[in-house]
Amino acid sequence: MIVQLEHHFPTGGYSKDISGGWRIMSMARVQDSIITQRKDRILRLLQAEFQLTEAEIATRLNLERRTVNNYLHELGARVEKEGHYWMLSPYHFRIPRHLDLDAEQVVMLYLAIRLFVKQSDRRSETAETLLATFAGILSEDLAAGEYFTQAMRDLAARPEVKAHEDILRTLARAMIQRRQVEIIYQPLQGREFKTNFSPYLLEPSGIGFATYAIGESSIVSALRTYKVERIISAKLLQTTFAIPDDFPGLDLLRNAWSIYYGLSRPSASCCGSHPTWLGESARLTGELHPNLKPTPIVPTLFA
Repeated sequence: MIVQLEHHFPTGGYSKDISGGWRIMSMARVQDSIITQRKDRILRLLQAEFQLTEAEIATRLNLERRTVNNYLHELGARVEKEGHYWMLSPYHFRIPRHLDLDAEQVVMLYLAIRLFVKQSDRRSETAETLLATFAGILSEDLAAGEYFTQAMRDLAARPEVKAHEDILRTLARAMIQRRQVEIIYQPLQGREFKTNFSPYLLEPSGIGFATYAIGESSIVSALRTYKVERIISAKLLQTTFAIPDDFPGLDLLRNAWSIYYGLSRPSASCCGSHPTWLGESARLTGELHPNLKPTPIVPTLFA
């Protein structure tokens, strides 16, 4: 006789067999099912209450606050945070399609993400989580060896900058949703400043081990390039933007010079460069931007 465990453990994961009894699902399936249900409860709660703090969500659903924090971040673009309050994102319908990858494609993505994480001089929780996912697939699902997870752990052991939030994630969301972001920026030289920024493009670069954001800055009403690692804070705004038709996005992505488009400080003119610096930059990048004309202005791109 099969004991109907659901009456004793109602939160467990069970599947009904052909004899009318119940059997326990695998632990992994149980865990996945519970997590999915909890995330759905969070979404329904936010839909009903409009906005709640992390602590309020934890209290309403009788969950640990750390657990709620993890779920909220895993929900990604479906929710967003403004100050201390979480709410459903008005852009939650922009969810990427699910990928069906073969083993070789997993390797390619792992290499690309590992290169990004390894070459960034500041840690990104989002990128490291993604790297851990692909490392786990290679080590566990594909049995390619423990090297992948060990290498991932080694990168995750680097010192963490406590004050640095995952600003890159905010910029990525702003770029996708075409929303401005309020940033506080600290140049290499000079005082920090605040500006509303419309990120048109994000571009990684081996030079400076950094990622650069290219877009319009409200402080000068012109295109500027900001080094993401020098952004102190980033707050997603409700103000939307449209990328102008004459924005040379394809040219920038096609060229190694893309990170030099615009300047990171509001006091200098766009694309101004000193001839000596041009020679050094050409040596670093291997090419000059075809439309760049030298002018006697000392650059401040690497702020």
